[in-house]
Amino acid sequence: MASTVGCIRYCSGSSIRSSGVESAARWSKEKLVAVDHVERVMTYEIVESNIGFESYVSTVRVSPRSEGCVIEWGFTVDPVGGGLSLDDLVNKYEKALGVITKNMEDAFTGT
Repeated sequence: MASTVGCIRYCSGSSIRSSGVESAARWSKEKLVAVDHVERVMTYEIVESNIGFESYVSTVRVSPRSEGCVIEWGFTVDPVGGGLSLDDLVNKYEKALGVITKNMEDAFTGT
């Protein structure tokens, strides 16, 4: 089952630079550390990658609202390699999340 603590997933794709331009393919192996189905929270960590992180742990929480939900995603990372500042990393993730959000909205509206 995909939500079993300890399972590992392989993620790959083009990296989006903070400038918005795609760069070389990036990959990571991510281990599921914790899942709480009642609270709708999961935590995972990168165990191997070519991204440049020495340590990366992320928590995703889905909180219901009167109309829909809010997805909160937080992470701790140390250090950010390859000359990437924390601000650059946050900008990069914001752009990627914008793309994901648009793809989800398009899927729901059929555009």
